Amino acid sequence: MMSARRRFIAAGLALSAAALMRSARAAAITALRPESLAGIPVRLQSFVDAGTIAGAVYHVQQQGAIIASGAVGWRDLGSRSPMHSDTLFQVMSQSKPFIATAILMLEDERRLNVEDPVDRYLPEFADPWLLSAGDASERQLRRPSRKITIADVLSHCSGLPDAAPVTRAFAVKMRMSLAEVVGLLSQQPLEAEPGVRWRYSNQGIAVAARIVEVVAGMPFERYVEERIFAPLGMAQSSYRPAPESWPRLASCYELVDGRLREMGPASPGGGDLKYRRNTRYPLPEAGIFSTAADMARFHQLIVNGGRWGGATILSPRAMDSLLEPRIAIPAGNGSPAGLQALGWRVQPALPPSARRSLPLGAGAIHHGGAFGSFGWVDRANELVGIFLVQRPNALAERDAFVAAVDSALTH
Repeated sequence: MMSARRRFIAAGLALSAAALMRSARAAAITALRPESLAGIPVRLQSFVDAGTIAGAVYHVQQQGAIIASGAVGWRDLGSRSPMHSDTLFQVMSQSKPFIATAILMLEDERRLNVEDPVDRYLPEFADPWLLSAGDASERQLRRPSRKITIADVLSHCSGLPDAAPVTRAFAVKMRMSLAEVVGLLSQQPLEAEPGVRWRYSNQGIAVAARIVEVVAGMPFERYVEERIFAPLGMAQSSYRPAPESWPRLASCYELVDGRLREMGPASPGGGDLKYRRNTRYPLPEAGIFSTAADMARFHQLIVNGGRWGGATILSPRAMDSLLEPRIAIPAGNGSPAGLQALGWRVQPALPPSARRSLPLGAGAIHHGGAFGSFGWVDRANELVGIFLVQRPNALAERDAFVAAVDSALTH
């Protein structure tokens, strides 16, 4: 199955997985021109002045050294509280690569394998049904041709739906435990054969997180905090921010009819859910609160090949497995076609016309979040870029920042 998947990727996109890995490792490092980055705060401030974002924090580093970092605009529009570099953001789906990292750490310890079937650890997934045909009034079901693997859920090709119907509303889901949410998901029919089609599934990541806590024998968020946050020095990152840190949280906004409006209580960006008050579900697929500096540390782990401060967080073999492209991602939602690895996306080689949106070079490792945040790693140039905002679909703002960093590379 894996060899067929690789052939599909190579046929449909410009660079194969092997070519991406070689190009990232073999090219000489191209130095950033710091003077070319000086315009970033002015460019981002123009979006604040235009009223499309309240504020933003940015961070660029190369070979572990900070080249540009700063904040523009407002942390909260109502109180006119300014944005600062240590402002806390909900990074939303940028949380997903942390779950993939946790899985690969457990694989390094020989406690699981990413090709293992999910039901080896979660028996409720032993006999799923596959929706083969039908409509809302009548559905036809059959058994899938093979079991769902851990790699499938981490690469969004498990066939699992994005959520069980009862858990689609955040206010409902957040009152449940991770085990309860995953248990409900296990009773839903698959929407595609495992390993065949890419379809973004938040709850697939929740399945991987549940496997982490079953294998590790502790809540998955505690595993991430103790085994990833702590060794990397991510002291400002958490799944449930302490009350004393609430004044540092960036407010979350939506752009409605050309004006910014603070998110309401039905969203994780508003009301009690913004602070995770009165909740049980840890939101593994989108739950991390962090700062630009902390997120840069996690991305630097990729640059370092899995090592940090002389310690090995992920072995070279685990890093190869983590970043190996496994299935093609179709273009959509403001991003060009790409490749899906375990938790991360990998940028393929694209023609210049296709790079107008998300102008990253081939081989870049990246992920974004639903509230507009974005981070990437250019391994060939040992470069990390972090962009934090709190507004969904802030694509023009994201692309302006990425383009500014890309243009600062000398050629």
